[in-house]
Amino acid sequence: TYPFWVTLLGPWLLRERARRSDLGVLLCIALGMALFFIAPVTSSATAPDPRLGDCVALVSGLSYGLLLLGFRWLGQQGNGEASAAVAWGNAFTGPVALLLAPVFGQQLTLGDTESWAAITTLGVLQVGIAYALLVRAIPHVPAVQASLILMIEPALNPLLAYALHGERPHGLAIAGGALIIGAVLVGS
Repeated sequence: TYPFWVTLLGPWLLRERARRSDLGVLLCIALGMALFFIAPVTSSATAPDPRLGDCVALVSGLSYGLLLLGFRWLGQQGNGEASAAVAWGNAFTGPVALLLAPVFGQQLTLGDTESWAAITTLGVLQVGIAYALLVRAIPHVPAVQASLILMIEPALNPLLAYALHGERPHGLAIAGGALIIGAVLVGS
């Protein structure tokens, strides 16, 4: 939901309004997301309660939208504050996650080599490089457009879950992802 929050809050926080074409892309994203949510789901080891996960994802969109707005604001200042915010944010995330693990019924384990390889790869590629590129680009791209382009990654998540965990996405989820990616590509 973060593109919707960025579109709603951007004019107030950044004095940036969405273009008319951005609103069309947002409509397609809403339709694509609706297809995800009406698709039947099955529980699995990596997704024991898919509908709860969907709800958490919807709510987390607000925090990610605020993050993008904050990065855009910091990027406009031009002093590297966005990079510092990323560094400090990630430095605090690990310890906080470890402290919250028992609250959410998680058992701490050392993990195996495969798990550490996956964590390292995702940490470098999905988080590290992605944040470096985002922080570098955000001063030059309006917040709404950045949020729309960033929608490609979550739209691809069902395919990644299939490739890595064997979770088969429903046809409606694939159609929703295709609609989102197509709209973003056309709108960009």
